[in-house]
Amino acid sequence: MRLGLTIHHLPPDESDRLSRSDKLLEWILLLFSILGIAVILLAHGFYWTKDQQDFLDKVQFSLLSIFVAIYLYRLFKKKKVKITRHVKLFATLLLIALVVEIVFELTKVHYQFTRKEIHHLIHKVILTFVQVAILSQAIFSFAALNPTILSWRFRPGILLITSFLFFIFIGSLLLMMPKAVNNGHHLSYLDALFTATSAICVTGLITVDTATVFSPFGKGILLLLMQVGGLGILTFVAFFRSALGRSLSMKDEMLLSDLIHEESGLSIAEMLGKILGFTLTFELVGALFLFAEWHTAFSDPVEAFGVSLFHAVSAFCNAGFSVFTDSLMDSRAVHNLWIVFIVAQLIIVGGLGFQTMEEIRSKVQSTLQREIPRFRVSLQTRIALITTFILLVAGTLLFYELENQNTLSQFSGVEKWMHAFFQSVTTRTAGFNTVDIGALQNSTLVLFLMLMFVGGSPGSTAGGVKVTTVAVAFLSIKSILRRDRRLVYHKRNIPFRTFNNAMMVLVFSVTTVAISFFLLSLTEQGAKLRDILFEVVSAFGTVGLSTGLTSHLTALGKMIIMANMFIGRLGPLTLALALGQREKPLEAEFPEEAVMVG
Repeated sequence: MRLGLTIHHLPPDESDRLSRSDKLLEWILLLFSILGIAVILLAHGFYWTKDQQDFLDKVQFSLLSIFVAIYLYRLFKKKKVKITRHVKLFATLLLIALVVEIVFELTKVHYQFTRKEIHHLIHKVILTFVQVAILSQAIFSFAALNPTILSWRFRPGILLITSFLFFIFIGSLLLMMPKAVNNGHHLSYLDALFTATSAICVTGLITVDTATVFSPFGKGILLLLMQVGGLGILTFVAFFRSALGRSLSMKDEMLLSDLIHEESGLSIAEMLGKILGFTLTFELVGALFLFAEWHTAFSDPVEAFGVSLFHAVSAFCNAGFSVFTDSLMDSRAVHNLWIVFIVAQLIIVGGLGFQTMEEIRSKVQSTLQREIPRFRVSLQTRIALITTFILLVAGTLLFYELENQNTLSQFSGVEKWMHAFFQSVTTRTAGFNTVDIGALQNSTLVLFLMLMFVGGSPGSTAGGVKVTTVAVAFLSIKSILRRDRRLVYHKRNIPFRTFNNAMMVLVFSVTTVAISFFLLSLTEQGAKLRDILFEVVSAFGTVGLSTGLTSHLTALGKMIIMANMFIGRLGPLTLALALGQREKPLEAEFPEEAVMVG
């Protein structure tokens, strides 16, 4: 991982520069897109009369007309313009939507008596497309106008921190809109900020009940925040820039390579496309499988699919948010072992990360096609898979043994093993629960503390110190006991800097948890120490499990937990390198002197 890389002055790609007229058009599109986003937020986030709502709808269709006019001008002007098939398709869809809406508006008087419901439905469908188009256009224009927006003179870690803080703030404002909460409920700004932090940091800790407090619109905001937090906004912007046909500059490539830890032979643009495709495919397939089970549990199929999609995204991003008050302890989920299994698989895939899964797919395909003699993966993937397997098996067996006569006693034999397996999966990073966490024995809570602290694989949506960090630490202990000066695993030497990074992550993490535990014990005087420690580790590991303390936290306590979620999501190493000094060249060698330790 090369997060300490400093990016110096590199010349921009000359072929990627926009002409003055093109740049002016992009600025016009961006400004109108921002206006459109503001109108969309006003329309969906606040309460209006019918006339006021109709006016806001007309403003959005007017913006659509402007977009269509600009795209038509670009497509047909004599001067050669670099426009990709993606943009042409986008412009064509905008034009079709505009023509259909005009036709229906012209026939509105006739249809209001004969096909009023159909007209209203089509109008809403087209309006939804227009709103998606406005949001997409904003990202298109933002990416087009900033050929080096991803490569400001910040180190990658600083840019990552800034982007997360910005979207946490935006998310908190969105959740404060009147229509984001159900009637009869009030949401303070601190609770909105806490919820936005939890969603962006894919944690799942909540101070208010997601199921009852947030409206469908508010839950949609949470879903979007989880998706952005799981993938990262820089990934989205870079992908849209590539989709526009504008190549990433050398600085963009270097920056994103650091941020997503990419070391394969693929270009960054190809990798970003694969990451998005991988994520959206698994989430959609997972949502469809969940919908197949849940469609009979809800009277409205649209609501059933919304619940399925929300849980699929939450599970894959390892966020742990649920639209049920009792998470997956809800009667519509806890006794359906197929639902429990699907959610567990989404958590595992999301916790392993794209690079691990892509390498497995590639190696399996090459082996089957006999391009390589036998199946062999990289050292990191091998360590991640073996460590994950050990933790899953050990966690399942220990949880079953410890809770067989306690929280698992309500289930049958097969159900007991499935829920033991599920809790072993979700405890390491996701935060869903099918048993009452507050009713667990102390020994089980200790097991959970260890699993939450370890977390998932690097380069994934999981939190914790990561399985590879723990594996390297154990390998180093083994090496020391054998008096071996090298760190060797599976006939491969692990670089000494990897050991240094692992030690830094562990020390930084233990120190952060210890300080937060001490501070929270000061702010939460009436709480049990075990609940405080569990809350801190859950937040730092971006897990989201709680023994019930979260909703009773003081204002200072909430801020401490928010800081832990933020640090845990970024990763201790990323934060330490981002805030630390830049690497300096070694000016002189000094003599060694031993220091007694232990």
